[in-house]
Amino acid sequence: MNKLLCMAFALVGILAISSSTSLAHPPGKAQVSHNKKDGILVVSIPHSVKDPNSHYVEHVMATKNGKTVIDAKFNKQSSKGRQDMMGLEFPVKPGDKIVVKAKCNVAGDSVLEYTVR
Repeated sequence: MNKLLCMAFALVGILAISSSTSLAHPPGKAQVSHNKKDGILVVSIPHSVKDPNSHYVEHVMATKNGKTVIDAKFNKQSSKGRQDMMGLEFPVKPGDKIVVKAKCNVAGDSVLEYTVR
């Protein structure tokens, strides 16, 4: 009986762990818009979650031509559907390569490569 009870607890534990990690997912590809006149970059990271205080985009890093221009960390998400970052100012010109990487605090990351036109 004890052996059967131990196996049942082990099975419940395995199922609980696997179901919690299966709900975790990486953020979607960043959505980037840039106002050339003002030099303002707006970044939005799609990431649907039930509770933006416990499951969120925790780190967003962006580079321009290989140089870090954004390195932001978060301890919650701006909404249940996405992490927004507005008003990031830096000059760009056609041909500049922007790379945005977003990391979920639970599981996974995503990368977007964007060339300014």
